[in-house]
Amino acid sequence: RHHHHHHHHHHHRHAWDRCIVSLDRRLPVIAQCLARAVATNYIDFADRNPNHARNAGVDVKRLKSLKNMEDLVTTLMAPTNGYRGKSYEYLHLSCPADPASVATPLMNLFTLNDQIVSREELITDSKYPLCNPNIINVTTSRGTHVIRWEGFMAKRCWICQTSLEFFNAVLEEGRGEGKSKET
Repeated sequence: RHHHHHHHHHHHRHAWDRCIVSLDRRLPVIAQCLARAVATNYIDFADRNPNHARNAGVDVKRLKSLKNMEDLVTTLMAPTNGYRGKSYEYLHLSCPADPASVATPLMNLFTLNDQIVSREELITDSKYPLCNPNIINVTTSRGTHVIRWEGFMAKRCWICQTSLEFFNAVLEEGRGEGKSKET
């Protein structure tokens, strides 16, 4: 159905499938740990919201024995984003080709020692806010690609807290604009 997109997206620098396949091949143990860490969060969520997994078509049992990141995309990321059974399309179409077209407030979290995203990509992506005020970039010098551990024992991931603060700020901003149109 989306065949005409494939060629165009192949050379796009957000070829996540290449990154993920490469990570699974180069660092299989790390890839599996990352996949399972993300899955654990969703498994906890699904225990409290069983309808979500059912409606999205997520096989929670399969999430408990993920082999790698590609498994995570197929089992969790694609279905929860409306691409059930179409992980290839999800990887190619979930990232807008033109950052200027992003209409929803978006916070990008980057880390300079990312194992998946190259420095060149980080530099390119760091220009997003220049072309679109809806995009905010947060860059840390250290951390993993997806999980930012907090504290000496690394028991908590601070992304949830940071995301919550961002969402609340966006909602507040939205409410504020509604109140004072004249100013």
